[in-house]
Amino acid sequence: MHIYELNGKRPRIHKTARVLDGAVVAGDVVIGPDVLVSWHAVVYAEEAPLEIGRGACIGDGALVHARGNPIRVGDYAMIGHGAQVCDASVGNRAQVGINAVAIHGAFVAEESMLAADSFLWKEAMNPRTLWAGRPAKEVDSHHEEGLEKRAHEKLAIFGTMQVVDLRSVQYE
Repeated sequence: MHIYELNGKRPRIHKTARVLDGAVVAGDVVIGPDVLVSWHAVVYAEEAPLEIGRGACIGDGALVHARGNPIRVGDYAMIGHGAQVCDASVGNRAQVGINAVAIHGAFVAEESMLAADSFLWKEAMNPRTLWAGRPAKEVDSHHEEGLEKRAHEKLAIFGTMQVVDLRSVQYE
């Protein structure tokens, strides 16, 4: 993991959060309890603060970026692999699908989902809805149960990992 000061601000990471190897965290970022920032995710705040709530999961290679507006990724929210959340916020228990993009003040509302490969720009979603497409439009009502349990399961899995010497896993 790579932790950087940016514009005179340093990240604050709760002691129960996990930031995996290759991830980058920089600037005025607060990472809450039980958060997972996965491999090669980039989380940074340039000019405005960024907060990641309890139990959120930032997937492999995802980008979460605060530039001009304070942003928040809500409690138990899930940001999919390769997704981009730039100057946009994500509500509690909301999901941003794999490779989806939310930018410029967009808001993924509580318990809603922005589908994989979708693009949300300057929109405020309604709670418990599914949005899809480029540009994203509301397509259905949606509700996901058990995100708190899934967040703890992810932390438990990554808590069992240990660094292994390359020589001990090579074969001929």
